[in-house]
Amino acid sequence: MTPSLSIVIPVRDQAPRLRLTLAALERQAGIEPDDYEVIVVDDDSSDDPRAVVSAAQRGAPYALTMASCKSGGGRGLPRNVGAAAARGSLLVFLDGDALPGRRLLASHGASASPGRLVLGDIYVLPGTEQLLDPGDGTPVRWAHPADPLILPVAAVRDGIADASLMAHALKGCYPRQAAWQRQLEDLLVTGGASFAWTGVIPHNLSMPREVFERLGGFDPTLRHSEGWELGIRALRAGYSAGWASEARSFHLYHARNEARAEANVAEARGVLLAKYPDLPLDVVELWFVAAQGHPYVPAELGLGAWRDVERILADPGRRAECRWLRREWARARRPLSALDYRLHAALNRPRPPAHTP
Repeated sequence: MTPSLSIVIPVRDQAPRLRLTLAALERQAGIEPDDYEVIVVDDDSSDDPRAVVSAAQRGAPYALTMASCKSGGGRGLPRNVGAAAARGSLLVFLDGDALPGRRLLASHGASASPGRLVLGDIYVLPGTEQLLDPGDGTPVRWAHPADPLILPVAAVRDGIADASLMAHALKGCYPRQAAWQRQLEDLLVTGGASFAWTGVIPHNLSMPREVFERLGGFDPTLRHSEGWELGIRALRAGYSAGWASEARSFHLYHARNEARAEANVAEARGVLLAKYPDLPLDVVELWFVAAQGHPYVPAELGLGAWRDVERILADPGRRAECRWLRREWARARRPLSALDYRLHAALNRPRPPAHTP
């Protein structure tokens, strides 16, 4: 029997979290195991995801296969490898640390329509950040977690209710992103925004396989923002982006190398602007920060709401002001994290006239 849905999960050095993700896929509500398959793609891991997959295969009620690749850090390649092996008509992309909610697959299936990419409802579990293995509570070597969130594999396999997980979760893929995530979801539900490509986040994303193939898949070279890049191509090709409210996932948050993450973001930004010189990435970045109430973004710019951002993009004068602010932002920031910006120096400098290009 050919499955309707194919779940593609790239993994790199995330074997303990992958164990929980695969366990949660065993108890999906509103869908039969014969209706979906899972494809794990090992991207040159240094731990042992094959052992995790082999153990899961012995008890999983769904079809589970494994592929491999060596991307060298390009996050799109393992997703493309998994999609190439898929048999289902609907592709669902998850990360190896994305714990599926009980109705994730059923909701993606119900939300599917020709020509549409669909983002699921993303939450983050901060209590797993300092755990090497959230399944048994093993901390990373340097950490002493004060309030760890332990999710035993047996409990996950039995089907933890979404409500129980949400009691420990925050809205968004990362902590402190809740306000922006709600804006993004409103944008996707309303539809028609020119920058709806910001909702193409393959941590929890679905699309018809036919659409994926027509677009040519993810850019295999990008180390970050590969979803946004695919979304840009999708919208320019006439496809749309939407949101599935019950397709919940819970990011099993983990400590990461902030300097490396920041370098990947900067590299991806350069690639996007080189490929799409007309892309309003500066305004979108300011919206991301302003939506969360960042004190260094002037409220009078109106960057905190996506509808106002759409109006700014249609106003050459206000668009130029945002372009200037983004340049000053880049000069003033300290290289601590992707969201740690020092804008006070920029805001104390004289501004150009509004009509400056």
